[in-house]
Amino acid sequence: MDLLLKEVQGLFEQQLRVESLLALSKKLQAEFKERLQAGPQCMLPSHNYTLPNGKEHGTYLALEVGGSTLRVALVDLNGRALSTQSLKIRRIVTSTIDNRVRDLRGLAFFDWIAEKVGEMLSADSAACDHVELKEPIPMGIAWSFPIESVPRISQLAELD
Repeated sequence: MDLLLKEVQGLFEQQLRVESLLALSKKLQAEFKERLQAGPQCMLPSHNYTLPNGKEHGTYLALEVGGSTLRVALVDLNGRALSTQSLKIRRIVTSTIDNRVRDLRGLAFFDWIAEKVGEMLSADSAACDHVELKEPIPMGIAWSFPIESVPRISQLAELD
């Protein structure tokens, strides 16, 4: 039994040697470089032109769209104040992006997202207060795949 344990441990630890990890890293970098330069489908345009500054306060809607999951969260932000909790997740709902959803075309996919956001917001009284007062809820979105950043000036040119 000790022999088997040593053999298994050796096989696992062999992969953790610095030389092995560096070789793996080099192979990954080469593949990323090849794939990212090979075709336009690897990047989608992002029209975000501002980033959070850490001073945000209030209730925010957070969306994360991945290849297989949509996460919708309602969060309270208190900036970077040390005296308070800077982030509180009030509610989070996860929905599976299955083949039926992947097959949605055009605006139908975004309608599905809007439906999921509406379901989550209707379950939270503070979010309902925003809706009743017709106040917008600030929102952030993350796409869990590469996004190409588009300069603001070119976005304006596209609108003409």
